[in-house]
Amino acid sequence: MLLLSFTTFVTLACSKKVYRVPLSLETQAVFSPDDAADDPAFYYDSNNPESSIIIGTDKKRGLELYTLGGSLIKAFPFGKINNVDLSAIAGSSLPLVGGSNRSDNTLVFYFFDPHTASLIPVGKTQVRVNEVYGFCFLPSEKGLLAAVSGTDGSIEIFTLKSR
Repeated sequence: MLLLSFTTFVTLACSKKVYRVPLSLETQAVFSPDDAADDPAFYYDSNNPESSIIIGTDKKRGLELYTLGGSLIKAFPFGKINNVDLSAIAGSSLPLVGGSNRSDNTLVFYFFDPHTASLIPVGKTQVRVNEVYGFCFLPSEKGLLAAVSGTDGSIEIFTLKSR
């Protein structure tokens, strides 16, 4: 995967309205102690919604896959992945999973195979932000973008292209 990068800084205005969402279910605890569970992404199986999968981060260890009932399916010790997202990508039948890895200040990418509940490494790229923190995919007219924020508030955006 070829990654082209540029850095931009963004200021966002936030709404002061607060929405309360009641808790109805929790996943099993992650492997790491303390406040390590964070930032889920959801794979929705339109053919069999009950088979949809939660992809969550163990911020001190890697990624974990869960059933919608909260049971752990598999854990992947890929490093200190802080945030995760999932998106379709042109040219692939498998969705792309990406995350910000604080172990080596990189963005990491995996294909997600829902039939085997596997994450297949695609690649990683170094980033210029101070310390990787937030991460998300953004669909655009240019293709799929990957955005990462640093702990200092800086943002770097990558355009993902298939090789």
